[in-house]
Amino acid sequence: GPHFDWPPYSRVQETPEQVDHMRYEYAALLSMCDAYLGKVLDMMDELNLWDDTMLIVNTDHGFLLGEHDWWAKMVQPLYQEVAHTPLFIWDPR
Repeated sequence: GPHFDWPPYSRVQETPEQVDHMRYEYAALLSMCDAYLGKVLDMMDELNLWDDTMLIVNTDHGFLLGEHDWWAKMVQPLYQEVAHTPLFIWDPR
C-alpha cells in the first residue's frame, strides 16, 4: 500500500486495509527502536557498565493506531493505549 509517514491526529477515516498498513509500518518502527535499544544493552555488556551505570528507558505517551476509532495521542479520555507507558530502570546501587 501507499507509504504513510505518520497518521493524522484525528478520527480514523482510512479503509481497514490502510489502517492495517499503518500498523505494519508502526510495528517496523518499533522493531527498529528495539534493535537500537539492544545495541545499548550490548554495549553495557561489552564495557562492563552494569555495576556502576544507571539505565533508565521511558516514553512520554502511547499512541492510538485506530483503537477507539482514533489516531495518535490527543484524545480524551486518556485510553490505556496512550496512558500506559513502559518504564525500565536499572540501578546497580
